[in-house]
Amino acid sequence: MLYKNEFGAGFNLGFNLSDYPYLNDKSWHNDVSPSFNFNVGSQYYVLWVVIRPSRA
Repeated sequence: MLYKNEFGAGFNLGFNLSDYPYLNDKSWHNDVSPSFNFNVGSQYYVLWVVIRPSRA
């Protein structure tokens, strides 16, 4: 999984990626957060995962 390479093996997406098999990981090291693409019909979408700061 690209997002684990780019953002660390312990990165928590906040959802179980295996529940959404249609999401294609397109994360890249120049991105600020993990991203996934998917299609609905002929439309192409990108889902960006918002990184929230952890609370102490």
